[in-house]
Amino acid sequence: MTAELVRGQNHPLSQVRLEIRISAGVPVLAGATLGDEHGTVHGAEWVAHPGAPTLPGIEVSGQAAADHRLAVDLAALPEAVHRVTVLLALPTQPGDALRFGAVAAPRTAVTGLDGAEIVRFNLTGLDAESAVVALELYRRQDAWKVRAVGQGYAGGLAALFTDQGLPRPEALAAGIQEAVSRSLARAIPVPQPQDTAGSSASRPTQPYDAQDAQDARTSGGPVDARASGGAVDARTPGGPIDYTHPGRRTPLAPPCPASPAPDGQPPQPVAGDAVGWSMEERLYNQVWGMFEDLARTTAAYRSAVDFAGARLEKELDQVLADPRSRLGAAGQATRETAHARHSQLVDRARVVFDRDLAQLTAES
Repeated sequence: MTAELVRGQNHPLSQVRLEIRISAGVPVLAGATLGDEHGTVHGAEWVAHPGAPTLPGIEVSGQAAADHRLAVDLAALPEAVHRVTVLLALPTQPGDALRFGAVAAPRTAVTGLDGAEIVRFNLTGLDAESAVVALELYRRQDAWKVRAVGQGYAGGLAALFTDQGLPRPEALAAGIQEAVSRSLARAIPVPQPQDTAGSSASRPTQPYDAQDAQDARTSGGPVDARASGGAVDARTPGGPIDYTHPGRRTPLAPPCPASPAPDGQPPQPVAGDAVGWSMEERLYNQVWGMFEDLARTTAAYRSAVDFAGARLEKELDQVLADPRSRLGAAGQATRETAHARHSQLVDRARVVFDRDLAQLTAES
C-alpha cells in the first residue's frame, strides 16, 4: 500500500534499489546531494546534477524535463554517506517567473524496481521558491528511511547548497544552470492537451476573460466553449496560469464580507482567504486546509520526537558499549547529558507544536 506523506513525515524503506519519480507541470532540473551523518555536503563531487548526472549509487537526468526518474542504489553509496537529498529547481530562462508558486505543484513518488509505489509526496504550499528539497533518504542505525521535506529556497540553488554546508555554492549553482541552459533545446516538452477528437491541441489560445462570456450571453452572441464547460488551455505563452475550474459557468464570486450579527447572536462565520462559489464551499475549503495544516504539524512533531528518541538511544548505546564509561561518575554524567539533550529537543518540538495548535485554534 502506498503511503501518502505530508511535510515532515517519514517512512521506512525495505528495499535498497529504488526509483524516484518526479512529475511537474513545466521542465525542471532534478538533482541529489550526498551528505554525511550531519547532513553536510563536502564538495561538488557529492552532488549529482545535469552536468554530472552519475555518482556511486545514484543517477539523475542530464537535462531539464517535466518528468524525471532517478535511480538510487542505497547499497552502492559510499560508507560516509548517510543522507541523500533529492532537489528540484527551475531553470533560469529570460522572462520566466522562476518561482514554484507560479506552476503546478510537483509530485514525487518512491517506487521499487517493480514499479510499485512505496511513498508519495506532493510539494504543495510553495510560493517564491525557485529551488526546493523534495525528499530525503537517510540512514539511521543501518536502516534507511525516506522523509518528505518540501523546504523551498527563494535564493535558488545557491541558497540550498549554502544551507547544506557546500563550499562555493554560488559557483556550483551557476555551473548547473549553465549545463541546463545548454540542454534546454533537448528538454522534454510538457504533454499538450487533447481535444475532443483526441488530437493534440496545437492551436494557440487567446487570453480569456470571464466577462467576455458574460457579454456574449447578454448580447445573444456566441459564447466561447470554455465558458460553457469546455477545456481551458492555461498555457498561453507568457501568460499567467489559470486555475479556474473548466466546468464553471459563472465567474468566481468575490469573498463574502462578514454580515453584522443580530443582538445577542454569535457572529456569522467568514471563510478567510479560502476560495469557493458559496459561503459553504469557502468554509469547507478553509476547514480542509486547517486539517491539512494540523496533519503536517503533527507529523513534524512526531518526527522530531522520534529523532530525539533515536539520538538518545544511540548515545546510550555508545556509553554502554565502552566498559570504561559504563559505570562510575563519568558514565552517569554522560547519561544525564544524553537525557537532558533528549528533553531539550522534545521541549523545543513541543513549543513549535503548541504554537501551531494555538494558531489553528484561533483560526477555527
